[in-house]
Amino acid sequence: MSLSPGTRLGPYEIVAPLGAGGMGEVYRAKDTKLNRDVAIKVLPESFALDADRVARFTREAQVLASLNHPNIAAIYGIEESHVRGSTSGVRALVMELVDGEDLSAQIARGPMPLAEALPIATQMADALEAAHDQGIVHRDLKPQNVKLRGDGTVKVLDFGLAKAIDAAGTSSDALMNSPTMTARATQMGMVIGTAAYMSPEQAKGRAVDRRADIWAFGVVLMEMLTGRQVFGGDTVSEVMASVMKDEPDWSQLPATLPPSIGRLLRRCLDKDPRKRLSAIGDARFELTDTGHAPAASATTAPARPRRWPLALAAVGGAAAATIAFVLIAPALGPAPAREPSRVSVLGPSGVTLMFDSAESAISPDGRTLVFATADPNGSTRLWVRPLASTEARVLPGTEAGHLAFWSPDSRNIGFFTDDKLKRIAIDGGPVAVLCEAKDGRGGAWGANNVIVFAPANAGPLMQVAATGGTPAPATTLDAARGETSHRFPSFLPDGRHFVFASLPAKNQKFDLFLGALDGTRSGPIASSESAAVYADPGYLIFSSANVLVAQHVDVATAKLSGEPVTLGDAPGSQGGTYTSSPPLSASRTGTLAYLGDGFAPTSLRWLDRAGRNAGTLTVPEGRYQEIAMSPDGTRVAVTRFSSQNTADLWIADVARGGATRFTSAPGGNVEAVWSPDGKRIAFASDRGGPRDFFVKPASG
Repeated sequence: MSLSPGTRLGPYEIVAPLGAGGMGEVYRAKDTKLNRDVAIKVLPESFALDADRVARFTREAQVLASLNHPNIAAIYGIEESHVRGSTSGVRALVMELVDGEDLSAQIARGPMPLAEALPIATQMADALEAAHDQGIVHRDLKPQNVKLRGDGTVKVLDFGLAKAIDAAGTSSDALMNSPTMTARATQMGMVIGTAAYMSPEQAKGRAVDRRADIWAFGVVLMEMLTGRQVFGGDTVSEVMASVMKDEPDWSQLPATLPPSIGRLLRRCLDKDPRKRLSAIGDARFELTDTGHAPAASATTAPARPRRWPLALAAVGGAAAATIAFVLIAPALGPAPAREPSRVSVLGPSGVTLMFDSAESAISPDGRTLVFATADPNGSTRLWVRPLASTEARVLPGTEAGHLAFWSPDSRNIGFFTDDKLKRIAIDGGPVAVLCEAKDGRGGAWGANNVIVFAPANAGPLMQVAATGGTPAPATTLDAARGETSHRFPSFLPDGRHFVFASLPAKNQKFDLFLGALDGTRSGPIASSESAAVYADPGYLIFSSANVLVAQHVDVATAKLSGEPVTLGDAPGSQGGTYTSSPPLSASRTGTLAYLGDGFAPTSLRWLDRAGRNAGTLTVPEGRYQEIAMSPDGTRVAVTRFSSQNTADLWIADVARGGATRFTSAPGGNVEAVWSPDGKRIAFASDRGGPRDFFVKPASG
C-alpha cells in the first residue's frame, strides 16, 4: 500500500516517496526520536500474511543489520505498525538514507573515464568483500543499487534483501534463483536479480554464492567503462539467454584500458563459476595495479567532476630498487590542451630514492627537483636535479637530510635531519641550523620569510623565522576533537594562511584545516586520504577515493567550492613512510611532482645468513611491507597494503605457499605479533579512529 506524507510508523514520519520496486516501496522519513532523516522500505502488503516468512525475514534482517562498513547503506531496524487502510499491518525496514544519484544515471551519460570509474569500483569491491566475509551475498547488485554521494563515497544498497524476503526454505533451491521475471516476479512480487546482471548460474535457477556477486560486479564495471549494457535483448528471456550464451563485446572497451583491468573483467565474467574470480578482495589489487591510466580527456559529461587537460611527464623506474618521480604540468586554469611530455628523473647510481612523495619537491619556479636518497647503509642526503639537465648533484652538508621544501624564490631549501631543522642554498654554501626538530613531519616556507613546520610526529605546528630563532606555536591541538598531531603544512600565496592535516584519521581520512600565522584556524574544510598542497590558481590538491583531485579554495570563507577536478592518471596515494604525507608537490607554473610507480607489488624472499637470495615465498600479488614469523616457523603474518591508509594482515603457509586474508576491517591493520604458543596474533588497527591494539585467534 502507498503511504502519504505525514503517516507515522512508530517514531518515523513519512516525508515523501523515493521509489518503488519488486521488494517494496521506499520513502524518505524523519526519525522523530533521533531527529535524523532515514529511508523506509515498506514491504509488500501480502508479506504479513505468511508468519513463517515474517519470522525468517526478521532473522535475516538481524544478520544484515550486523553489516557495518562505510560503503554499505546501514540497516537501522524493523518497524511494525498498523496503518489505516491496511488489513495486515505494515512491516518496514528502516535504513540509512543516502543522498545522491545512483550509478545508472552516471552510466546513462556515456562511458566513464577510468580515473572516475576505478574509485567507484574499488569501493563497491570493498563493500562486497565486507559482506562476503560475513557470509552475506547481495544477489541483486546492479547500478540502481549503487548510490554516489557528493563527497565521492559509494554506498551499496539492499544487501541480501532478496534472500531475506524469500519464502522459507527456498534459499537453497531453484526457486530462490528462479529466472522467472514478471512485473511482480516469483511468489511475493520480488525480482530475484535484474536479468542483465544475473550470473549464468542464477539465470539457470541454480544455487548461488558470492561468485554471483562477482559476476554482477564485472558487468557493472564494464558498463561504467563502455556506457553500454553488456547483455541486452528486447525481452527478459532474451536478456537472460544472452547472459547464458553470449560473450561480452570486448571490443567496446577503451583501447587504452590497462591490462590489469581487462584481465579482471575477463575473470569476473567467466561463465563457469569454477573459473571465475573466487574472492572479490582480489579485485581490489587488480584495480590498484593499473600500471598506467589513460590521459585525461578534455571533454566530459556535464554532471561529472570537471577534468582539465594535463601535460604529463611520466617516469619509469629502471629497477626494483629505484623509485621514479612523475612530473605533470596540469592546466588548472582555462588553457588549451597540451600534448603530454615525459622525462625520466631517476635516482643516482648506488643509492635509492626515498619511498614517499613528501621526500621530493618541485621548486616554485618549476625548474628544479630536490629529492632525498638512501645509500646501502641507510644514510640519507639531498640531491637537486634541474629539469633542463640530465644529471642530479648532491648537496654537500645535507647528510641525514630528508623532507626538503623550497623557499618562495627557489634559491634555498629547508630540510630536516634527525634532530634539527636546517636550510641550504642550492648553489652551495654552509648549512644553517634554524632550530630543534626531533622528528619532523613536513615544513613550508612562506612569502613573508616565515617557516611553518611540524617538529615531531605528535603535537602542533610551529613557526620560526627563515633566518632561525626560537620557534613559536602556529597551531594548537583541539583536545575536544581528540587531535594528536598537525603536520605537512602548505602555504597559500598570501604568506599568512596555510593548509595542514590533522591526526588521527577518522574512517581512514584526515581532516584538513586552514591555519594562519596569528594562530587562528578554520573548521574542517575537507576530509582526505592525505595532506593537501596549494596549486595556482587557487586550488588545493589532495587524495580522494585513491585518486588525486583539485578543488578551489576560498580563503575568505575557509571553504572549498566548485566541482572537484580529477587529475588524470596521477596516483592518489602511495603508501609511503609518513602518515598523511601529501601525494605530490606543486610549483607556481602548474608543474606537479609525484612519486611514480609508488605502489608496485613486492615479493617475499628468503635470505640466508650471508644475505644471499635463497628462494621466494609464493603469495598472491600485492604490496607487502611487514613480516612476522610464527614461533614454530610454519606460518608468516604479512601486511598487505592496498592504499596509503588501507592494509590487511595475511597469513602465508611456509611449506605450501599461498596466503589467506586474516583481517577485513577498514583502515590500516598492521604490525602483527604472534603469541608465544602461536595460537593468537596481536595487531594494531585504526578501524575505529585512533590506533588501538587487537588480539585474534591465529586460526582466523
